[in-house]
Amino acid sequence: MQGNGIRLAAVVAFVLIALYQLWPTVRNAQNDSRLAAMEPAERTAYQEANGESLLSTKEASLNLGLDLQGGMNVTLEVGTGALLRELAEGRTDAVFEAALKSADSVAVRSDESFVTLFAGAVEEASPNRRLARYFRNPAAGINARSTNAEVQAYLSVEVEEALARAQEIIRQRVDRFGVTEPLIQRQGATRIAVELPGVDEPERVRNLLRGTAKLEFRLTPDGTAVQQSAARVQQFFATRDAGRTPTPAAATPAATDSTATGADSAGTATQTAATDTAASPLDVDALTGATNTRTAATGTSGRTFAEMFQAYPAGGAASPVFGLVARTDTSAVRRMLADPAVRALLPPGTELLFTSGPFEGAEPGDDEVYPILAINERVELSGEVVTDARTDFDTYTNAPQVSITMNSEGAGRWRQITSANVGKPVAVVL
Repeated sequence: MQGNGIRLAAVVAFVLIALYQLWPTVRNAQNDSRLAAMEPAERTAYQEANGESLLSTKEASLNLGLDLQGGMNVTLEVGTGALLRELAEGRTDAVFEAALKSADSVAVRSDESFVTLFAGAVEEASPNRRLARYFRNPAAGINARSTNAEVQAYLSVEVEEALARAQEIIRQRVDRFGVTEPLIQRQGATRIAVELPGVDEPERVRNLLRGTAKLEFRLTPDGTAVQQSAARVQQFFATRDAGRTPTPAAATPAATDSTATGADSAGTATQTAATDTAASPLDVDALTGATNTRTAATGTSGRTFAEMFQAYPAGGAASPVFGLVARTDTSAVRRMLADPAVRALLPPGTELLFTSGPFEGAEPGDDEVYPILAINERVELSGEVVTDARTDFDTYTNAPQVSITMNSEGAGRWRQITSANVGKPVAVVL
């Protein structure tokens, strides 16, 4: 009987522990149900008043996997063939392309390294051919005399680093959706498996995961033209706010680029160290989005353009800064500046973009403000020429920066751009 009592006590203790562990999950489900039944205004007020309690309960609750709450299971494959073609820097031929095609077809049903499959296909097609003829890289110690084994080792490192970067990029993109405990892991030689429990916007997530970042280097228009166009835009909205019909003024041509053409770009970029011959590169985030043809002069908050827009305090002939906007007003100002009538007041061949970070000249305690930059639409150099980019620190100030390495074509073009535009800003757009 004594043994039965011990067993019963153990069962009761186990049940109590299980209930204790499950209680936050039950509370979290109750909170979700209660919030779903509230009106939007009531829900917002409740979340603001009980935010800390709701968050702690959610964090302590059990996370349900795909089998219990559904979600997405995605397998992505890194374009290793495109990477090898990029590393070859244009030194490809028929044998190279045939080997890539062969490796692509075999990699689908094999976990063997893509580099091994590619090298094997080259050797099979041309037994005496050296891989070094395609992948010369003095910085990595690969020259015309390098053996195939040395080249394969170099390529394997490049592919491994590319996979690691891709995995980290995917993780950063998934974090935007607030998915609880996503599973992101390598699968085979070139694949990355992603499990996202509870995702209810599969198409949006799929498009984000498949999207490719596009890096661009652009010049900026003449600063005087930028300041004049900013004044015209301010006058345009002042006239509209006064109830009069504004008369569009002719835009002043940009001194540096009057024939610029190109496509819009979106996203953010990280700070890049300036060279001796180039001005400080600028981090930008695309301001223009879908064309907005509304004629209302006020934003969604009911505030006028003059109330949300600040003239740049340190403007001048060399500055491409169009103005400053508080973080909370960026969406409203973005929509207002997308008006075709406003865009017609800008220097030809330019667009407006927000910087990726807030204005560093603000006084402590002030709200964050973001500069708007005028950027040439013409793309001077694309990210295709970048062979490596990594975090670094300035030798003298120890400030963080991004060190970029370009291939020979990009380095030559960069030399031309910077030598022809000494003292002028270069914008880095992602």
